[in-house]
Amino acid sequence: MSTTTYSVPLLKRTQELVLNAPRRVSYEMMAAEAQCSSKWISLLAKGKLSNPGIVTVQRLHDYLANISTEA
Repeated sequence: MSTTTYSVPLLKRTQELVLNAPRRVSYEMMAAEAQCSSKWISLLAKGKLSNPGIVTVQRLHDYLANISTEA
């Protein structure tokens, strides 16, 4: 039996990070770091992407998680 480190899926955690990102972090900044468009970020935040792609979601998550730990 396998257990995961997080009980919330990566996609959901990433959406929450996008929605709760500091005001100084724009969708354009997120997009540059995740190597996607700001429109993609907007659609992800709204839950409108049926298959967002794990690599891009992971890049975005890593960037935003890093920002949230900075003081």
